[in-house]
Amino acid sequence: MRRDRILRTLRYLDNCRDVVSGIDLGHPRKRSTGVCFYSEDSDRYIVLTVSPVEALSLLLALRDRVKVVAIDAPLSLPRRGIERDLERYCRRLGLRLIPPLLGPMRRLTICGICIKDVLEKLDMKVIETHPSSCLKISKIGREEILKILEGRILSVEALDRHGVDALICCLVALAYLKRMQVELKVGEDSLILFDNRFIEWLRRERR
Repeated sequence: MRRDRILRTLRYLDNCRDVVSGIDLGHPRKRSTGVCFYSEDSDRYIVLTVSPVEALSLLLALRDRVKVVAIDAPLSLPRRGIERDLERYCRRLGLRLIPPLLGPMRRLTICGICIKDVLEKLDMKVIETHPSSCLKISKIGREEILKILEGRILSVEALDRHGVDALICCLVALAYLKRMQVELKVGEDSLILFDNRFIEWLRRERR
């Protein structure tokens, strides 16, 4: 990551407390990972697209301020086969999660688990989420999310699909911090989402 992008992102969060972050993991070797940061102190959602290593570097630089990180990627491995009981349970609810060990998802899953392990050692709460499932249970689209947050998004570059999904992940982290999350739990695995209750809270905050 270019030094100026690091400095700009960190400057936006200068003196901010209780930062939450969302990560939409992309290819481990490409800059296709969306990352978003938010703090009520600044009331701005800072979004950029980087590599997974660069996203981790930013989180490490903010280690004393980041409280919750929501990642769009499986954060555990199946006990057998290519999918967990969590995927099977979500499928019964009409939510479609890609199995952690299916094709390219294997690499993404390992990457997500590695990032989780590093962050948890720094006392950050790391949760697994899925943007499309959040939108489905909330019955809202990406464009409407952007409209609700209009004027509060600072994008370091053009906001692409990875950036928007990272923004949604960040909202999940905020919902978790506010204890307004929805948890789908099977055994030791859980998926954290938000629903209409959180969306309505966002709308009220906007007013």
